Amino acid sequence: MTATSRYTGLIERYRDRLPVSGTTHVISPGEGNAPLARLENISRVPGREVDLYIKYEGLNPTGSFKDRGMTLAVTHAVEEGNRAIICASTGNTSATAVVYAARAGITAFVVIPEGSSIVCTLTGRGVKDPDTAIRPCDEGMLTVDAELGAVKATIL
Repeated sequence: MTATSRYTGLIERYRDRLPVSGTTHVISPGEGNAPLARLENISRVPGREVDLYIKYEGLNPTGSFKDRGMTLAVTHAVEEGNRAIICASTGNTSATAVVYAARAGITAFVVIPEGSSIVCTLTGRGVKDPDTAIRPCDEGMLTVDAELGAVKATIL
C-alpha cells in the first residue's frame, strides 16, 4: 500500500492467500489494519524485559474483531448467490452481520436466544419468526430454510 492509496480491507490485502478469485466482489467497509498498542505496565515484570503488544480491534468498522471473519463470510455468501445471512448471537457477531449484510444489500436474520439480556431495535425488511426460519440440529448448528435464501454466518 502506497502513501497515496486507500486501505480497502483484509480480503484485498491478503487476496492471494484467501479462497477468493480475482473477480470476487469483496464486501468490506475497511476492516483490519488495526494498530498495535504497546502495553507499558504489563511489560514491567521484575527481572524480565518483555515487549507486549495488543491489536486495537476497536478501530474496526463495527468496533469488533468479528469484522475480520464476517468480511469473508458475507463476500462468499453474496458470491454464491445468497440473498440473506443468518446467525445466532447476543453481541458482536449479530452487530457485525447486520452491518456487512447492509453493505452487501442483503438481509441479515439474527436469532437471539430466549432470556438473553440484549436489547435490539429491528428496522428494515421485517422480522420473520425464528421458529419458521430455522430449526436446531443435533450438533447445535442452524439449518436454514431454503426459501429464505440464507446462509449461516456465525463466526468465531
